[in-house]
Amino acid sequence: MDELRLARLVERLEAHLDGLKVAGDVGSQIARERYAEYPEPGELFVVRMLSVAQPPRIVDLDVEKVRAWLSANRD
Repeated sequence: MDELRLARLVERLEAHLDGLKVAGDVGSQIARERYAEYPEPGELFVVRMLSVAQPPRIVDLDVEKVRAWLSANRD
C-alpha cells in the first residue's frame, strides 16, 4: 500500500474512532457488542482505543507492538 492510500486509511479510521468517542457510552457499547459478535483484532483495537481517556493518534502507534498486544490479548 502506498503512502497516500495508507494516509487515507488512517484518516478514515481516526474519523470512525472520533465518531464513536463523540457517541460516548453508546459508542463504547456498540464497539463492545461488535467485538462480542466478531472477536477479531480490529474490533479489539477499537474497544481498546475507546477505553483510554486520551488515546494516541493512530499514526503515532508502533504497529508491531499493537499487533503483538492484540495477538496476546484476543481471548
